[in-house]
Amino acid sequence: TETNNQDTAAAKSAVLNAKNKLAVAREAVQVQAQNDYIINISSESTVKTNAKTSRDQLHGDLTNVRKLVMEAKQAVADSIRVTANTLGGKE
Repeated sequence: TETNNQDTAAAKSAVLNAKNKLAVAREAVQVQAQNDYIINISSESTVKTNAKTSRDQLHGDLTNVRKLVMEAKQAVADSIRVTANTLGGKE
C-alpha cells in the first residue's frame, strides 16, 4: 500500500540520516584525537594568557565535536522511533 511504502521510505531515510551523522561524528572524533594543543610561552609574565589561549582552543574544539556526537545520537534515536512506528510499534 502507498501508506506503508511512505512509512518504509521514512524509516529508510531516518536510518540513512543516522548513518551519515554517525560517520560525520566518528570522523570529527578521530580528527580531534589527533590534535595536540601546545602552549607557547613567550615570557613568564604571559604564561597565564598563553595557557588560556590553548585551553580556549581545546574547549571550542571539544564543544564542536560534542555537538556533532549529540546530533548523531538524536538521529539514531529518531531512526529507532520512526522504524518502530513503521513496524507497528508504539512511541
